[in-house]
Amino acid sequence: MDQQLSFLKEIKNEIGSDFPSRFMCDIEKQFEESAGLRKLIKDTDLVSKEDLLNVADSMLIGDEPMDRLVEWMFDNGFRENKALFDQAASQGIATIENPPKLMLDFFELVENTPDWVSDELNDLGAECISMTGTLGSWILRDISLAGGYRLSAVNQTLLETGALAKGAGKRLSETAKWWLSATRIGAMKKFAKGYVDTLQVRFIHSMVRRNIAKKETWDASVYGLPINQSDMCITYHGFTIVYLIGVQVLGVPLTSEQKKSLLELWRYISWLMGVDERFLSVDEETLARDLYVHGLTQQGANETSKILAGALKDEPLEINYGRFNFIRKYWYREVHLSITRAFVGKKGMLSLGLPPRSSWYLMLTTIPRYVVLRSIGSFDKGRKYLVKRGGQNQIQSGLQLDARK
Repeated sequence: MDQQLSFLKEIKNEIGSDFPSRFMCDIEKQFEESAGLRKLIKDTDLVSKEDLLNVADSMLIGDEPMDRLVEWMFDNGFRENKALFDQAASQGIATIENPPKLMLDFFELVENTPDWVSDELNDLGAECISMTGTLGSWILRDISLAGGYRLSAVNQTLLETGALAKGAGKRLSETAKWWLSATRIGAMKKFAKGYVDTLQVRFIHSMVRRNIAKKETWDASVYGLPINQSDMCITYHGFTIVYLIGVQVLGVPLTSEQKKSLLELWRYISWLMGVDERFLSVDEETLARDLYVHGLTQQGANETSKILAGALKDEPLEINYGRFNFIRKYWYREVHLSITRAFVGKKGMLSLGLPPRSSWYLMLTTIPRYVVLRSIGSFDKGRKYLVKRGGQNQIQSGLQLDARK
């Protein structure tokens, strides 16, 4: 372990000055916090200088095709061209007579679906996500989102947009709506709702990137480009490898075929979102290793982490759950804290400013959940029931996020 850390420090000293100062600025802390992830990877000793250079370089790269189009739209009539963008996203660029060249270039790119995309596998991936039910939504909330708040440089974009002041409920609701839109059966077929919504999110990311990069308060020498490729990769990992680890640790049995189909779906969603194809994979160990490499280079938790995590902690208290509302508010708050604690540990909870609860929810529910889901899912009708019921519960969970007191 000491040799690995020494090697990483040498790499940082050798190349760090050429890239944003956030790059590997907390290497000792991030190395320690990555101990659990290292256990899942066979070749952690093989983290190379090239791997780290790729991540460092990605902090300076946004989404060139989208960014170029957005910049052109601002210079050539934004409102009129946004209407054309919306039409092309939902109906196809072929429906626009004599489209602007940059818009034609962009939509020819996204409509030229890669050969590796399979509608059948995407639908199987959507079924797998639906089958995880409410627990799948919680994994994204309590592990991917809450745990991700420890990467404070990523939080800086939220600070610049004023999102820290908007409240956790609004941010969570907006993310959940897109996630539900993109992960339903048939949703990612060309011009379907998930496809269109994903392109709209990509457009918004480019707008945010453009606006923040022009602010005097944004220090590119520290943070690189807003919503850069490294930041997008961290998000991609949250929807893929972190999600798979989380649902399985909490007792959701998944077959190899189900896991592969889920990763295939997210490879396409993320490609359409503008993540560089070189960072996309359907191999679990590759994704775990990539998450490890990206995590090592990130800035650790700071005050923004505590602000965001604290708001997320109290988000259940804002929801109107209907019957037994008061009890359920506090029950769900404790459930979410327990799930987060199981994956980030006591030190992680303290770095987020969260009370270091125990992992009681995992200990009490994982084995019973596994037995029940394994039994029901072992025959075809049972599997279809789990997909239908789980999908309904996810939609209901999303609706609850809008049921503010």
